[in-house]
Amino acid sequence: MSDPIMEDVKHKFMWDTIIDIFKKVRNNEVIFDKDGVFKYVVKHPETGKMSIMYFDCQNGVTKIKYYICNKVFNDLNTSRNCYLCKYTSQYKNHLGNCIFCPAKTKTPVHKNCLNGYFDLVNWFNFNQIPYLEEDIFNTIIHYCEKIRDVEYKEGVILRSQFDEMTKKINKFQIKPFDKVLVRNFDHKKWCATFFSHYEYVGNHVKYRYCCIDGMCYTQCIPYEGNEYLVGTTYVPK
Repeated sequence: MSDPIMEDVKHKFMWDTIIDIFKKVRNNEVIFDKDGVFKYVVKHPETGKMSIMYFDCQNGVTKIKYYICNKVFNDLNTSRNCYLCKYTSQYKNHLGNCIFCPAKTKTPVHKNCLNGYFDLVNWFNFNQIPYLEEDIFNTIIHYCEKIRDVEYKEGVILRSQFDEMTKKINKFQIKPFDKVLVRNFDHKKWCATFFSHYEYVGNHVKYRYCCIDGMCYTQCIPYEGNEYLVGTTYVPK
């Protein structure tokens, strides 16, 4: 089974959107119609496509997450409309087992997901937001930011890192026996070796750059011009 990839870009976009909507509702920057419905326009972070979302005053975080997953990104049937849960559910033999959650936060047994952050932000509807005490509203925003900026466990492959490295790799062609520098994660040191071949597994990419030592890696750059990186964790120029 291939290693899952955490959709950290979509996760961050989702919670930036949630925070923005909460603040606009709080500051009366959205207009509710006679039926208690307001319109919110969101732009896809990559394609720039605009999507219109309609929310009822009784809605809240759950509805926003649904719209982001299903309407903006077209990620249908995403587990709990949450990209942290989507990552976890990709371990097919352990569906819903939170031990595979990519979040580094350790949740005490007496609290729910991410130290209860989800529970608090899910509690409030839009019609309550304008009337909350300032400290309560600020706590909600703080918890949304904690979810958005969650730290990931060591070994979790992030979409942002993977795509950025892929863009860099695509600028040059790697051939068998080319000298390369490889590593799996940004905090690991670059090692010198010789490239062998690309490896793909199913619909996911698993350690795509395989070398003559039999090991495969997610990050690979030419040795030539990057000699100074050997044994360091520096980012290539």
